[in-house]
Amino acid sequence: MTGARPPLDRGPASSDSGSRRRLIDDVEVTLIFYGSIIYLAVISALGSQPTPPSPVAAISAVVASGTVLYMAHVFTALVPKVARVGRFSWADLRAALSHDFPLLASVAVPVLPLLLAASDVIAVDTGYRMSVRLTIALLFVIAVVLSRRDGLSWRRAVIAGLVIIAIAIVVILLESHVH
Repeated sequence: MTGARPPLDRGPASSDSGSRRRLIDDVEVTLIFYGSIIYLAVISALGSQPTPPSPVAAISAVVASGTVLYMAHVFTALVPKVARVGRFSWADLRAALSHDFPLLASVAVPVLPLLLAASDVIAVDTGYRMSVRLTIALLFVIAVVLSRRDGLSWRRAVIAGLVIIAIAIVVILLESHVH
């Protein structure tokens, strides 16, 4: 394997048993939360307007935000590697694209209810509300599951999830009022 470069550092490959990698690492969880909070801020800002834009416009805004964030994260992961070795590596690009994919994939959750609204399956205001609620619910479930994975009791995991969601809601409200 001459010339092969190691993939980007994915952070600690920790697991419950120590011998196998966790399904999703802490950086990937951070990307899901980060992306979801940005997408929720966009949806909240659009949905809180006196006349919210069409669901298609909201979908476009969220998908565009997700795509730009994803490309920016991949680019910034590659810059230090390219600067260090003095050349571009396709293996590093593939590793960065794969590792940061949760940031882009998390767009699907808030978009699904908006797709239903765009298809006239549900009302537009319902689509906006469901988009926010479904994404917050997903973040809560992720927080609880990860807390349980890391050894917290159910009670402590649920409390941790509620605290995390409360903080996320405050951040979303702040971001939606700034944008």
